[in-house]
Amino acid sequence: MPNFKRERPTIGILPGWSGLAGIIPDRYLASILKGIQYAARVKQCHLLLAWGLGRVYLHSGDTFPAWPEVSPDSDFVPVGPWNTDGIIVFAPLRHEARSRYLHELSDQGFPVLYIATGEEGPSISANNESGIHQAVAHLVNHGHRHIAFVAGDPTDKGDSQSRLQAYHAALAEHNLEAHPELIVHGWHTYSGGYEAAEKFINSDVKFSALISSDDNSAVGAMQACRDRGLRIPDDVAVIGFDDQPDAIAQIPPLASIHVPLTMIGEQALALMFDHLTGGHDLQSMQIPTRLVPRQSCGCMPRFVSFAGGRRNTSELFASHADTEVHDLQTIQKDMVSEMLATLPAASLFPLGERTSRLCTKMVQAFHTSLKESSAAPFQSTLMSILQEMESAAENIDSLQNMITVLRREMTQLPALWTQTRTQHLAEDLLHQARAAISESAQRQDYRHQYQWEIAAQAISELTARLSVSLDERQAVQVLEAQLPSVGIRHVRVALFEKAEADPVAGSLLLNSESEEASKRFATREFPPLGL
Repeated sequence: MPNFKRERPTIGILPGWSGLAGIIPDRYLASILKGIQYAARVKQCHLLLAWGLGRVYLHSGDTFPAWPEVSPDSDFVPVGPWNTDGIIVFAPLRHEARSRYLHELSDQGFPVLYIATGEEGPSISANNESGIHQAVAHLVNHGHRHIAFVAGDPTDKGDSQSRLQAYHAALAEHNLEAHPELIVHGWHTYSGGYEAAEKFINSDVKFSALISSDDNSAVGAMQACRDRGLRIPDDVAVIGFDDQPDAIAQIPPLASIHVPLTMIGEQALALMFDHLTGGHDLQSMQIPTRLVPRQSCGCMPRFVSFAGGRRNTSELFASHADTEVHDLQTIQKDMVSEMLATLPAASLFPLGERTSRLCTKMVQAFHTSLKESSAAPFQSTLMSILQEMESAAENIDSLQNMITVLRREMTQLPALWTQTRTQHLAEDLLHQARAAISESAQRQDYRHQYQWEIAAQAISELTARLSVSLDERQAVQVLEAQLPSVGIRHVRVALFEKAEADPVAGSLLLNSESEEASKRFATREFPPLGL
């Protein structure tokens, strides 16, 4: 039986940088953490996540992360080998002392797993080479011969380096020139991408397309192009990397190399859990990547190309006889698979089983309506699906792609397709579905705006009350009262206490309700019993 520090495995998470640094949210970090948290719930293990205030030193490559050692260039957090059974680390660290610290832990037999490349040791990472080759090949197929590249961090020997090397190899594969002035490091930041695009524009070198080593710098590059009067994709086609959730929110939507970030988080947690509980070796794993074309690279929206890729309606119906197909279950399963293939990975994880169930219900209800010549079964089922997705705050708009697939494949279902009544009913049901989905998505947007305004008001009130707190105990009272309104259900506040040369040796757990100063414990024994 494995010997854990608690009754079940405790896994620590150390990001190599601060998620609070920069002017835009770190969707990359957040997406992977979402996968880690979901897998931890499934595996029923403890998580300790290191998180700090954070700072960033622009263009130096230095970061200010939360870290288990006391130093002037990090925020100390009690997440280390003393209270965890294994640690998952976001790479690259770009810091010799931090790398050395982790390598020493590994040499002592303490399990360390890296997310992304750039450090020596087992890692789970994206297939950078395949992703960049797909991006270059796609732009070449669009007719581009002069392709610029916004590289990542020049000090990063992991993802940044491999993506840059893949860019050179892909250009050579297509007999394209790699002009030195069309390669600028953007540091995987919005501002870095903006400045890189400005350098491309100001140079005398011709370019009609741009690939970025990540989405953050791609978004910055797009803004720089717009500020200089360039149209995307007419004047400059753009492709990013990672396919972060914000990619589709850009104008135009950003084409990107999709990395299943939540899946990477899930797999990282599962690898560490299996190592701790079953003794499996921690081995490196590479996750496949794929290009997601969108308008920024010159492609039409996917649902538009789907809708336009069929014959006209009369030909569609006329080509199918009225014979019954016996293997109805196989037909429905294939249609559901086609529907799921249109969804972004974020919609499938961690709710893939439920999404598949909803698609199956939709196809079955559509077929029932056609058989019974009644709109009621499909309408009722669609309304229940929309209600369930709205309650779960899932992406309603993704259903439009599923309706497009349903129309494209509907004549595979056994029905009297040569009858005008069946044809009209099918088209009416699909039109009604599109209208209902649009209305539901609009309601969802209103609801999100309303909830955002409530959260913003709650944060404003929290800030105001904290600013007039007279002492620590009052501050704790404010936090305990106000944080639930912004989604944090449980909170305790502790202050570090110095002992001899160690500034964080002890911790004082504040108590807002009693006169007692509250509980003291050794910081590196966090969390104390009973918390």
